[in-house]
Amino acid sequence: MYEALRHSSKVLVLCVDRDNDVGSKLGVRTPLTGRDQLVKVATEYALRAPDDADVNALFAAIQIYDSLAASIGRDRVEIALVTGLPEESVASDLKLEAEVDHVLSRVGADTIVLVCDSPTDEKVLPLLQSRVRYVVVRRIIVKQSRGVEESVVLLKYYLKKLIEEPAYRRYALGIPGVLLLLYAVAQWIPMIVLRIVGTAIVALIGLAMLWVAFNLGEVLRKVLRNTFGKYPLTTTVSLFALLILSSTLSAAKAPNPSTPITVLVATVGFAYVVDVIIVLVIIVMVVFILEHFEARGVLYRRLLMMVPAFVPLRWVLTEISRIVLGTGSPILAIAYILLSLYTVLLSSWSMKRIQQILRTS
Repeated sequence: MYEALRHSSKVLVLCVDRDNDVGSKLGVRTPLTGRDQLVKVATEYALRAPDDADVNALFAAIQIYDSLAASIGRDRVEIALVTGLPEESVASDLKLEAEVDHVLSRVGADTIVLVCDSPTDEKVLPLLQSRVRYVVVRRIIVKQSRGVEESVVLLKYYLKKLIEEPAYRRYALGIPGVLLLLYAVAQWIPMIVLRIVGTAIVALIGLAMLWVAFNLGEVLRKVLRNTFGKYPLTTTVSLFALLILSSTLSAAKAPNPSTPITVLVATVGFAYVVDVIIVLVIIVMVVFILEHFEARGVLYRRLLMMVPAFVPLRWVLTEISRIVLGTGSPILAIAYILLSLYTVLLSSWSMKRIQQILRTS
């Protein structure tokens, strides 16, 4: 690593204490620069909190500084300590940023060796990468004995850290507290309501997972851009048509007609549903044609020629449904199909004649 840093004009060995354990326990103000200051702070902190991982990070930074000084020269390397705030908030990040800028303005380094002992300290990495050309990360992992007694002591230490430090306390105590509170409240809720709420929560979690996994937000944006963006009127009319169609189908399935539409469907039967479908399709096609008639005139004129064919198509669908029920006539259905084809041909011929008359006039 040190050989690769020979081409750097100035190297800064930076020790980061994002939660400011050193500053809060020793009462020192940061940033601190220079080997002598860091040796003094590391020694005092080791005497104050010998079991803290920040002690290892401080002495590791000093060791790296000494190795670089012997390798590339003491005049081309500097060491510094920067800290944040105990609560690790936005103010903590702003303090870290100000201290890093202050140190860089004094040192003028183009390469940083970041020394840290936890993932939270590594969150400063994007900030450093935006300030200098090269950033080298050195993670300090403390070797522990695997004996049972040492494991118990280590477990007690981290449990105490989870409870006492605000940054971890909100997760270690807050989330279990919310879950226990929800469990207590759930005991007073009727089972039917609890099942509905539980099903809704599971469905929302599943939807959120699918949303993230398949990037459904981008898919939805593309669909909206290709529908409401290009054909706003057609899309709106189509949504209303689907709403009307769903209401009609629901009325057709109603066992006891009570509303006017259910009574009408029960009286007229399948023919009414077919009429509703055909009328809605015609309305959507006409709106689509009128909305962009000038953009693709030939395509839309052909669609317009198909509109009259929907009138005999209603008879075709009705007769086919009767054939399925055993009361229809296949010959009559074929006649209706031929009539639909004849209507399309007649509409096409009429459209061409109208175009010829418009051109000559």
